[in-house]
Amino acid sequence: MFARKARIPIFVLAVIAFGTLFMADTPAATPAPRISWIGPFAVTRMETARFNYTNFGRQPVEIAWAFSNAITGDVLYGDLHKRQRVEAGKGVIWDFDAAIQPDADEYFDTKGRHQLVGWILVYHMNAAAARTAVDLPSIETFTNGIGTTQVVLHANPTAPDDQLVARLTAALLTQAPTDVTGR
Repeated sequence: MFARKARIPIFVLAVIAFGTLFMADTPAATPAPRISWIGPFAVTRMETARFNYTNFGRQPVEIAWAFSNAITGDVLYGDLHKRQRVEAGKGVIWDFDAAIQPDADEYFDTKGRHQLVGWILVYHMNAAAARTAVDLPSIETFTNGIGTTQVVLHANPTAPDDQLVARLTAALLTQAPTDVTGR
């Protein structure tokens, strides 16, 4: 009799434990995106800024990215509203060539530099994926026509505080998307 009475509570506890174990991986528990920023840095008319991202995690991710003007905060290229899936062990590249941008003149300073900040939002599929993630965003600048790499920048190790990140993200997300094809 005691064994029969004990089976029901043990079964209930097992169901609760099983549900709790997998609750962290439900879509409702998907973590907020990891926000990385790279820069500020400058490119001239003769340079291209290449945004690189590699997913060395064990699960696919979705990313959104943009270059913004370091002084005004205007999104110049990219779209933080448009996510792109990156499979585990794969990477993606985007080039920003300031010389071919139609409105680039207004963004160059008196020394012919274009001040930029690179932004990447990485959306992991679930909490377990976020814990085991290895995200590698970087920016490479090189001279057009020659292809010589001048500098490689990595995400800033000192992240802004949560309030600043919230304000920056809100400001970037309220801007209209730009053409990511570069045309």
